[in-house]
Amino acid sequence: MIRVAIVDDHPVVRLGLRVALEGSDRIALVGEGSSLADARDVVRDAAPDVLLLDLRLPDGRAIDEIEALRALRPGMHVVVLTGQGTAEDAHAALAGGASGYLLKDDVVETLVDSLTEIVAGKVVVAPMVRAELAELDDASVLTKREREVLALVVEGCTNPEIGRILGISAGTVRTHVSKILEKLGVTDRTEATSVALRRGLV
Repeated sequence: MIRVAIVDDHPVVRLGLRVALEGSDRIALVGEGSSLADARDVVRDAAPDVLLLDLRLPDGRAIDEIEALRALRPGMHVVVLTGQGTAEDAHAALAGGASGYLLKDDVVETLVDSLTEIVAGKVVVAPMVRAELAELDDASVLTKREREVLALVVEGCTNPEIGRILGISAGTVRTHVSKILEKLGVTDRTEATSVALRRGLV
C-alpha cells in the first residue's frame, strides 16, 4: 500500500486527485493541505511515501522546498504537479530532488500507475515535456547527491562502499543509482559509467 498526501491550493484539483486515488486498492490517502506550511505538517504527521505537491502555492514555489520536505521524511518521493508544464520547471524540479513532474490535466487517468512506478524507483515526467527535457544538460538534471553517487559508481565502488563514504545507507544508494540510470537513459552501472565519462558528467 502506497501512502500518499496531496498539497494543492485548488479544492477542485484535490477532489479530482482524491477520487482517482481512493478508487485504487494500492493507495492509501493519508493527508491533504493547501500550502507549503501544510506540506511540512502533513509530511511530519502523516508520513507519506509520496507527496503530490502543486508547483505554485500561496506561500511559495514547490521547487524551492523539495529538499527540505524530503529531509523531514528520508525516502519520501515528491511529485510536482502543474497546470502548464515547461521543460525548465521540470528540470528544476528533478534537480531539486523530485521523483516526478506531471500535468494536472493528464494525471488523473494514469496517476496510480505513475505512483507505482515512482515508488519502484523510476522518475516519471509528463510526456508533453519529456522530449524538451531530454534536450537539456543531463548533468544539471542530476541532483548534487546523485552526482556524488555517480562519481563513485564511475570509480567502481559498490553500494555499501558508496554508503560508507557518503554516510548514507546502502538502500538509499540503491535508490540514487536507480534514479541516475533512469535520468541518463541507461540500464546498468557500466552504461552509466560510459555515459558519465563521455559527457563529462563527473
